[in-house]
Amino acid sequence: MVRVRNVLVFPGGTEIGLEIRNCLADRKEVQLFSAAAPDSNHAPFAYRFHDVVPPLGDPEWFDALCEVIQHREIDYVFAAHEDVLLELGRRRDELGAVLVASAQETLEIARSKTATYAALQGVVRTPALLDAGDPLLAFPVFVKPDRGAGSRDARVVDSVEDLVRAVSVDEQMIVSENLPGEECTVDCLSDRVRGLVYSGPRRRVRTRSGISMDSYNVQDPELDEMARAIDKTLHPRGAWFFQARRAITGEWCLLEVGARLGGTMALSRARGANLAWLSILEAEGSEFDVLLGEYDVRIDRALLNRFSTGVRYSTVYVDLDDTLILGDRVNIPVVRFLFQAINAGKRIVLITRHDGDPEETLRRFRLSGVPDEVVHLDRHSSKADVIADADAIFIDDSFGERADVAREAGIPTFDVSMLEALIDDRA
Repeated sequence: MVRVRNVLVFPGGTEIGLEIRNCLADRKEVQLFSAAAPDSNHAPFAYRFHDVVPPLGDPEWFDALCEVIQHREIDYVFAAHEDVLLELGRRRDELGAVLVASAQETLEIARSKTATYAALQGVVRTPALLDAGDPLLAFPVFVKPDRGAGSRDARVVDSVEDLVRAVSVDEQMIVSENLPGEECTVDCLSDRVRGLVYSGPRRRVRTRSGISMDSYNVQDPELDEMARAIDKTLHPRGAWFFQARRAITGEWCLLEVGARLGGTMALSRARGANLAWLSILEAEGSEFDVLLGEYDVRIDRALLNRFSTGVRYSTVYVDLDDTLILGDRVNIPVVRFLFQAINAGKRIVLITRHDGDPEETLRRFRLSGVPDEVVHLDRHSSKADVIADADAIFIDDSFGERADVAREAGIPTFDVSMLEALIDDRA
């Protein structure tokens, strides 16, 4: 019998949390849960089991989270935000579940750029830190928060006036040399016994809020060597990452180390390294290998729509021509929805005026057995007249057909573009 682990992602609605969800949603060994603060976030749309807890900093947040862990019988917790990771790390012995994370010393170092640079001084190339008050300071320089996340408040500064404004944002702003070259993130995985077992450099082409929106894998032995050096010094466990940028000399210079899963680790997953799942195996002390595909991958990301509607139904009436079949191909969005309905125990009824034999057409497109019933009408019959179930929906490309069914049968009607609102892919 397969052992199922109950895994909590907290907070579940961050980009990091949603990528952890994507790593684990379809694994037979995992049942996913989410928790997050009550403010608007994507988690309730992405997880079937979601709990609301007070925000980090509220006096009750930790006790509320522990109650969720106990009630849901959670085995493992992933922290999907830097500050959450640090706080949970400090109280991991009180959680009642295993925090999938590195040792606390590693978490503390990685949360501060100055601490990271100090720990890795002489191990890898780190940026020169500059004195903002130095009258001989040569511009441009780079300014960023010591404990910032993503690219927030980080920017190139070209003058004393801009520097004064930039450092006034946060008293912990650091000033460093400007690194003008290309930037890469390296997703990594370390094992407590073997050390570094995977490093996957990827080029950051376009970013938003520190997350790579356009990225592709690259081969670079220098970055792999940096990964090994960082691993031997900081001793991370499970998934982690670092970012590096080329200096004016052309050599790679460290920007930061993250002791957590990277927000665009989907690129590694697409090549065979499911870093969230492998991190669970590492936490268990289980043996594992990484099998990478010998191919290149590029990822480009955009907003994803998920919906919550008040539509309830037990039967799906669906058209054939230009709906289930579009020209000479199966209409994938319709088939996806129909199989979702089948999984939920809904009844599927095909209503069509197809010129040929609809059963033969279904066989030709390998869709035999999808409908529970096929109703073949002549050209003069109304589809609304054969709809017998009031607890139903109707899908058809024709506005006229939908309007007739809505008027006569009084049930919700949809064209193919609307079906996205009915997709429920919560993990």
